[in-house]
Amino acid sequence: MIYDNDPELLEAMISAYVLNNAEEKLPVTIAGFALYLGIPKRELEALGATGGCERPFELLKTHVEHYALARLYSNSPTGGIFALKQMGYSDTPAKVTADVHVHLSGTDGKL
Repeated sequence: MIYDNDPELLEAMISAYVLNNAEEKLPVTIAGFALYLGIPKRELEALGATGGCERPFELLKTHVEHYALARLYSNSPTGGIFALKQMGYSDTPAKVTADVHVHLSGTDGKL
């Protein structure tokens, strides 16, 4: 693949994809970028994991996350909420699962 070991080219392609989608008012997605490149999504993910292009792939994921977060402030945030949940976000507060006990002692006798 022409993007292997050329992170600068991949970053340029990501920028072009993001700008194109902004102009066309289209969502920014990993699957959409794979289609933009003309490759399967799994191949793009493999490139991001092992192809020397980890940083550009993280940049792409950051663009996707930013798009989803921006959707939270739109008139229809449902798609953004779903996408963020798929990325590990949660809309429920964290629950405490165990109590923590701390014993403090000082040398001056104040604790």
